[in-house]
Amino acid sequence: MYIKVVIINVPAISALDYLVPVELEPEIRIGRVVGVPLNNYLDYGVVYSIHDQIPTMKLKEMLVLLPDMISISNAQMEFAKTMARKTFVPMSVLLEKMLPTRFTDRAEFMYKRTLKKAEKSSPAVLGLLGWIENHGEMSEKKLAQQLGGDKLRDTLNLCVKEGWLERWAIFPKAISGQKLAKTALIRASRQRIENVASILGRIEPVRQRRLLALEFLAAEAIPTPIQWVAAASGCNLADLNKLEELGLVTLNEAPVFRDPIRKLIRNEDQQSVPAGVDSESWAKVAFQDIQEANNDADILLFKQDDESFLQLLEKIAGDALLHGGGCCVIVPETALTPRLVRRFIQHWPEQVGLYHGSLSAGEKYDTWMRVRNGELPLIIGSVSALYLPFTDLRWLVVDECQDGAYRNEFNDIPNVNYAAAQLAKEHNACMILASHTPPIDLYYRAQMGMRDEELQRLKAVGKVGQTHRQVLLEDMREELKHGNTGIFSRGLEKSIKESLERKEQVVLYHNRLGDYTYVLCKDCGNIFTCSRCGTTLFLENQKLVCKRCRHVEDFNRHCPNCAGNRFLMGGFGISTVERECRERFPNATSLVWGGTRSPDLEELSLSHFFAGNGDILIGTKSIARLGTLEKVTTIGVMLADNAIGKWDPFYNETNYAILESIYRLSENTPRVRIIIQTYDMADYFVEALKTADYLTFADSELKFRYEAQLPPFSKMVVLSKKGDDLAKLISEGYEATGCLRAALPDGQAEVLGPYTDLRPAGVAKAGVKIFLRNYPLTYQFLKQNLSGWRANTDPFQL
Repeated sequence: MYIKVVIINVPAISALDYLVPVELEPEIRIGRVVGVPLNNYLDYGVVYSIHDQIPTMKLKEMLVLLPDMISISNAQMEFAKTMARKTFVPMSVLLEKMLPTRFTDRAEFMYKRTLKKAEKSSPAVLGLLGWIENHGEMSEKKLAQQLGGDKLRDTLNLCVKEGWLERWAIFPKAISGQKLAKTALIRASRQRIENVASILGRIEPVRQRRLLALEFLAAEAIPTPIQWVAAASGCNLADLNKLEELGLVTLNEAPVFRDPIRKLIRNEDQQSVPAGVDSESWAKVAFQDIQEANNDADILLFKQDDESFLQLLEKIAGDALLHGGGCCVIVPETALTPRLVRRFIQHWPEQVGLYHGSLSAGEKYDTWMRVRNGELPLIIGSVSALYLPFTDLRWLVVDECQDGAYRNEFNDIPNVNYAAAQLAKEHNACMILASHTPPIDLYYRAQMGMRDEELQRLKAVGKVGQTHRQVLLEDMREELKHGNTGIFSRGLEKSIKESLERKEQVVLYHNRLGDYTYVLCKDCGNIFTCSRCGTTLFLENQKLVCKRCRHVEDFNRHCPNCAGNRFLMGGFGISTVERECRERFPNATSLVWGGTRSPDLEELSLSHFFAGNGDILIGTKSIARLGTLEKVTTIGVMLADNAIGKWDPFYNETNYAILESIYRLSENTPRVRIIIQTYDMADYFVEALKTADYLTFADSELKFRYEAQLPPFSKMVVLSKKGDDLAKLISEGYEATGCLRAALPDGQAEVLGPYTDLRPAGVAKAGVKIFLRNYPLTYQFLKQNLSGWRANTDPFQL
């Protein structure tokens, strides 16, 4: 028998072949984690397939079989295979995310002398064998420290092959992340406890605390952590060891679960429901519609408000538990608030788990194990929760499915919505993609009833909400005509003053950092860019800062291109907005959330604003996640044009979703005014913002994409490759485009590129991209012809 193994720490598309020892054949199955030799090391891999026939070529032998509890389930393996085939992500990357423990530390080879004599051997072999014979079994690392030599490994391999040495592998102890804690269990009866006081110690305080420990353990009658015993009786480990010597208690070790829910200490107030909204009725109707549509379709849910959606999630979780299944709710990483968790815990204590990137390795391990054992049927988590070993998943919900935290080209699975659909299909579960402003491609699929490999027929449930709030557009070009050159229009400034006079709060949104967004040399036109990644630098406190890699440079007032000293500071950031607020509204307290400040300072600003100690909150797109702010009556968008005219054709969709969520910051306040400043009143993006009508925006956006033949009207794939040598990458890019064009079928397919793309990675690494439109790229073609290239299907940005 031989097996194909995907090496976890090697991001390759192909699996490697290994021979299985006869004694281990009964325990081999797909998904088991094994230790295999790779380049003279022992590495970890997952069994991808099993073959009974005899291999035609000589193969290395698999060496170690890891415990079955650390393995991949059949459903996970099928999920990984499908996603690797459709998204071109290497299997090793997907499988590593599915395992509870990071397999980063290599195993270590151990050697010991056999009884076979080494006759007529070289001095190097005899010296090595003599050393091991005198010192006993040793690791390769220690042998290298003691003996050294460039050919030590070759000598060891020869000795093992000839049978003079025996070799085996020792894996790191941290291969299992399980935490053990000492426990104590009573052995003596109550009658004996009453009669042993005289032998518990000569000193009265010692005797009393040991007696209290025995009485406490007798009342518990189960293995109890010694910390609990110490807290109840005041005894220490020495006391418990003495009691064990006397045969009164038994000390042992038991697993301790590290529960991340206990860290949720922020006590958010229950947010009220917007006026005129019947949350219970909406949740009931939506749940019935979902159940009716679930027979042959995935669900695209238009959310009404947060409270109604929470009640719907409660109904979904209750249905999952009623039928003995599980429910997983995926939320954006930064939106993992305790509110949803607290609602679930109130109804189903001890059945709710958290899983996201901020957990410790131990917390991830314990949650992974409890999900595998069926102890946590309700999971709330980020994208990483998709990799958990669910046993019987009945419902899968992706909340805010349009969020940029999901749609990231650097994620392991770039299109999380399609990945969730595939996972739901593997478990025959109902999938719900929920949003106030769904991605345009999903909206189009739901409208057309499209069915393809990634998604079943997508059916829309719920009605698109429309704002009844007062939305005003301020034309900044008209302001310039009237001599107003500031960053505040007259209408916005008046609204802010009126809110402050009524002791109400104001939110100002501006998605730009620093004082100025760019610095331009008037002599040569050079714009200051980051020396590490090529991004345009913004100016803050006389420092040039890169928003992408956080590189900071001193602004020395001399152009690096022409040495000139005449500059134009263009654009404005939230630091400028903060400074202007302090000057124009000196009696108001202005707070900033977002930007380059420390997280602790930002959290302090937010706490002050929630407590009513701040009047004006200035922030970037992070404020869109704050939920409802009932005291806010003026919301100002400093410049809607930040979302217009970008070279990325998908930019409008992302920014419309952010601005629409900012509208909801004060959905409970009927007299709120939303004021949007812009230089382009005629743009369809700005016109849609005026009515906050998603359908109007979606129809206009789809018309633009149809004319430009962009997704969902075409199939897009982006090929990318990174490295240190830009010239070499460009050469490889031209080779790849030549290969693609040579295999280009007749029709509408296009190959564009290669284009250079600079990305930071500690030290800047260059990158090259190739764009494919309607190109039938396959997994096999990528594997055979474009090794080392990463493919991103249906990108959300170009």
